[in-house]
Amino acid sequence: MTEIAKTIFDQYEIRKTSAQKTAFLEYVQSLAGEMGYSCRIEKGWLGARNLVIGDPGQAKVLYTAHYDTCPVLPFPNFITPRHMGLYLLYQLVVVMGFLFVPMIAVMILVTLAGEAMHLPEEIVVPLAVLLGYAVLIGFMLLVLAGPANRHTANDNTSGVITLLESMAKMPPELRGQTAYVFFDLEEA
Repeated sequence: MTEIAKTIFDQYEIRKTSAQKTAFLEYVQSLAGEMGYSCRIEKGWLGARNLVIGDPGQAKVLYTAHYDTCPVLPFPNFITPRHMGLYLLYQLVVVMGFLFVPMIAVMILVTLAGEAMHLPEEIVVPLAVLLGYAVLIGFMLLVLAGPANRHTANDNTSGVITLLESMAKMPPELRGQTAYVFFDLEEA
């Protein structure tokens, strides 16, 4: 394992909170500066901070990776099929199964509970819809803002290390022809 990879895994593997991202960005900026690269941070939507190394407008080659750590998903991370028809079916099943089924189940349970308690339909129906949508929004927030995934080697510490190692191995005379962008908040 190279020194860069060891440092990333030992100190910067989780890049979820603002403080973790800031520490990582400072490390990469310092490393890039030592290699002779210029850096800048571009701020974007929802507080995203993309680190741009080199000049993408002048570069012949642009290398990119996201550096933020994904949240733990409330469902298993399945491998997506490559066949377009199967891919679309897969997406439909995942969305329906993991988002809408819990929402519909809550709506049914609230409706049955309301009937068992002899509540008027004017109260039960809006309550069932409101709680159903609350469950849906809760799942969506969990997907975007849930706790950090602690196993980031594949998503996306490998991409981060690849970019950093490429920067380090790039001959000085070719560094002006390359640029690197570390993207933040790729899920959003």
